[in-house]
Amino acid sequence: MLPAPDTSAAPDARVEGEELARRWLASLSQSSKGLEDWEKRGDRITKRYRQQGDTDQPANAGAKFNIFWSNVDTLLPATYSRRPQVEVFRRFHDQDPVGRLAATILQRALQYEIDCGLELHATMKSAVLDRLIPGRAVVWVRYEAEFSERQVEVPSETSLEMQTETVEEVADERSKVDYVYWKDFRHAPGRVWADVNWVARRVYFAKDRLEARFRDTMARFGGDISEVACTHDPASPMGSDDNDTPTKSGDTPAELKRAAVWEIWDKDTKRAIWVVKGVAVPLDVVDDPFELRGFFPCPPPLFATMTNDELVPVADFIIYRSQIRELDDLTNRISLLQSALRVVGVYDSSQSALQNLLSSGQENRMVPVSAWAAFAEKGGLKGVTDFLPVDMIGKVLEGLYVAREQTKQTIYELTGMADIIRGASKASETLGAQQIKSKFANLRLSSRQQQVSEFMTSILQIKAEIMCNLYSPETLQRISSADQIADAVAHPDRIALALQMLKDEKLRHYRIEVAEGTMLEPDEAQERDRRNDFMSTVSNFMNAIKNVAAIAPEMFPVALEMLRFTVRGFAVARSLESAIEDASDAIKKRLAEPKQEEPGEAQVKMALEQMKQQGEMARVQLREGAATDREELKTTLALALQNLEAKIMAVVAGKQVLDQAAGAAQQPPGGV
Repeated sequence: MLPAPDTSAAPDARVEGEELARRWLASLSQSSKGLEDWEKRGDRITKRYRQQGDTDQPANAGAKFNIFWSNVDTLLPATYSRRPQVEVFRRFHDQDPVGRLAATILQRALQYEIDCGLELHATMKSAVLDRLIPGRAVVWVRYEAEFSERQVEVPSETSLEMQTETVEEVADERSKVDYVYWKDFRHAPGRVWADVNWVARRVYFAKDRLEARFRDTMARFGGDISEVACTHDPASPMGSDDNDTPTKSGDTPAELKRAAVWEIWDKDTKRAIWVVKGVAVPLDVVDDPFELRGFFPCPPPLFATMTNDELVPVADFIIYRSQIRELDDLTNRISLLQSALRVVGVYDSSQSALQNLLSSGQENRMVPVSAWAAFAEKGGLKGVTDFLPVDMIGKVLEGLYVAREQTKQTIYELTGMADIIRGASKASETLGAQQIKSKFANLRLSSRQQQVSEFMTSILQIKAEIMCNLYSPETLQRISSADQIADAVAHPDRIALALQMLKDEKLRHYRIEVAEGTMLEPDEAQERDRRNDFMSTVSNFMNAIKNVAAIAPEMFPVALEMLRFTVRGFAVARSLESAIEDASDAIKKRLAEPKQEEPGEAQVKMALEQMKQQGEMARVQLREGAATDREELKTTLALALQNLEAKIMAVVAGKQVLDQAAGAAQQPPGGV
């Protein structure tokens, strides 16, 4: 027996808790009344999908054509077919190595949880099915942590010796996505989702789990966990309150029954509240548990047809309900006429032998007939028998089949199934015809696919916020294998900066974005084409860079920046971006270094300078020695020119020797 909580220590908490529980239970009741008609309609639609009866006709009304099941079974894989692929990228695609590494860490962490956990894929399939049948789908993201105990040595407070203490630490962390049954969700009234300021879901707790979760927290409001009665029978209809619906079986053991607990998230007060119908105080109240930007742990529901006057969806079934009823009527008539297509006739009662002939089913038998002359005068068998004309029934059946096909086409046009049918191709069709059909088929489906993609993006963004806000840096680094990322291998110091950026909420939202990649079957050909386009673009650009370096070397740094800009535009090249940036930085650094002259160039420059000086001296001597003997001046000048020519020849010969030596050094061993 649990000890009674001490209510005398906090009388104000008891009063506040009772007022809080009373207000929220009233809000839940009001919301349930507003959705009562929609839930009843959803029950009837679900029964029709499961072939358990029609929404308008009794179960024994006759044959039915369950085209609703066929449409849902076709639209479900066309709308959602595979696990989501996460895309986390820099918001502005600029040069931000730390932001790029942070985005890669978060993307790998999200993809790890998606690939290693099966609940998200199963939850999405259930949610999309709810969207197609009753018309509303809801999921809920929650944080889970596993703790372990560890012995540590700490200094003693009373002595200089060390003492052993047991500390509790997080062993594992995860963010789970729960499916919420369409009748277990409530929200504040409003015209559009932006008006909603609180959401709630119903969770069914077993007795032991209920006590472990709420025993201590409920005592804070002066309540006792024994006040919560586990009265919900798992055999009773889902989506019902614990005391509202009678159970199907009266012999269900008490330990199998559960308590229906409402989990409410109030955006106005930034608090999460847990209440139970019939209990005076809340089970728990927590201030802003996840610190999410949108506060709600669930994305906006996946609605069917909506208008701007209320948040009650209209299921797809309602849109073409009259056509489904017409199709059922035609199918029932066809079934009745098919049963009438049999040989039925009359015969002359005076010819009793004919009865044995028509009903015995024996072959190769002769039947004796008395008064043969009279029998022959009446025309034989044709004169004494006549059959029900079935040709008229056949013509009516043909008309009914044509009418049913026309009704099916009308339904296909209303639901968009006609686009899928047009998109189906044959092996004999040309590539152009197949591409045209494929594009036409996506016209009507694209809006549904976009809706599911946005829904999944909201889920991933909530998961990313929970991971960044609550996960430890060690957990993020471990599940993403951050030390194996190319950026981290080349620059290990960036890991700590990237994790620090993920923990900074404002900086994280400014610099990176989370989205869902693709929800349909992977198009390998399209991915291959993207990679080929990238390789072709970069190859052509590299060839252009060679020409730029030869014609205008000063434009080479600009060309490198253009290469970086081009690479950032290709998502398939994200893993190569770091290597390209490092190579570009190395090239720019080498271009900035002073260029060293080759050995022969310095000697040639010195020789030319000497030639210039000697020529200048010769001209001076000619001007000053005008009065001297011209022959002597000519001889002196000729000798000077010969000496200069000899020096130039020596320099040129030395240059040739250096060039030959450099060529021999570059030739591989054993070369011809």
